[in-house]
Amino acid sequence: MSTVAPGDISGSSGGKRGLSRGDKWLIGCGLGCVGLLVVGLLAAMVGGFWFLRPGTQHPTAVAEGPGSIGVIRLHDVGEDPGAKEMMTYLVQTLQDVDRRHKKEQLPESMRWLADLQGQEQGTGGLEMLLPREATLAFEPRGADADPAWVLALNIRAMARPLRLLWKTMARGESGEEQTHLGQQIVALDGETWSAFYDSTLLVSDHLPSLRAALDRIATGSQGGDPGGTRAAGPEGTWDVEGSLSNHDDGVARFLEAMVVRELGDAEIVPPASGDDLELSFGVDIASKDAVQGRLVLRCADVREAVAWLGFLEPRLDYLRDDARRKGLELTVQPKAAGADVEIPFELSGIAARIDEMANDLTEAASGSGRP
Repeated sequence: MSTVAPGDISGSSGGKRGLSRGDKWLIGCGLGCVGLLVVGLLAAMVGGFWFLRPGTQHPTAVAEGPGSIGVIRLHDVGEDPGAKEMMTYLVQTLQDVDRRHKKEQLPESMRWLADLQGQEQGTGGLEMLLPREATLAFEPRGADADPAWVLALNIRAMARPLRLLWKTMARGESGEEQTHLGQQIVALDGETWSAFYDSTLLVSDHLPSLRAALDRIATGSQGGDPGGTRAAGPEGTWDVEGSLSNHDDGVARFLEAMVVRELGDAEIVPPASGDDLELSFGVDIASKDAVQGRLVLRCADVREAVAWLGFLEPRLDYLRDDARRKGLELTVQPKAAGADVEIPFELSGIAARIDEMANDLTEAASGSGRP
């Protein structure tokens, strides 16, 4: 009769058995699947990070060269409360129009579901659609020719996939292609050229101006107005600001064109001004209902400023009345301040205009759905 030593279970029929080959195979597969899942999640996180991050971007001031005669700068409105409020209200209003239109196609018993879905639709990530920064500069092109323009744009998110898409579309287009400093330049049409430098997009209607902007990025130039020859924007924090010089009477022609046809005073000419006349402006999106700003016309002396004020006042009165006819309220208070003409303004009633636009769209959609 055999005996089993204490603690020795090797001979006991009720002892634990070792793992079979099948058990080990199943455990190995399970661990492998977990590992693959972890790797997949990490890859998805890295891919999502790559997809959303803009990559290397350069200051959009590179669009502005030392010879620029005008510039418009769009700052980071994605971080501005007023701009986000207005954009959110606009998007939500358009979503509501779409929801109401779809409801008309549903049976009465199902329309509550459309209401529920509409309430759950949000505007999260809306700021991702807004650029981080943009600069539009104007360059002299020559006598009797309109100025050239150069746009530099830093996209907030998904700049890398957009660049890949741009390259794919470029290869599929029959437009002319060339390179400058190793960067591909593609003709979008017969008059517009585009290029990416890292994740900064450049577009221009003048190829030499586009090349010059690429040069400024390559040499590390910040662009802008290093000599300080152009007027700075009005004091304050603005979402959009800019300036325009009187090169080729640009400022005078712009101001002369203000509602001149409606006023019927085409024979009235603006005050004589030299190249030192400059226009600067700043605009702030204060809320979903109001936009505020300031326009400053810098003249050579007090006499010229008074003359320009007299020229502009009837035009500003017309713009105020025209805004009221459209359901908006324009407050303008022009004044001469030394050799400057200052025009602070506020445009309100925008939310009501958005609502009116939404109602028009709803009525049009309802009418198109009728038999």
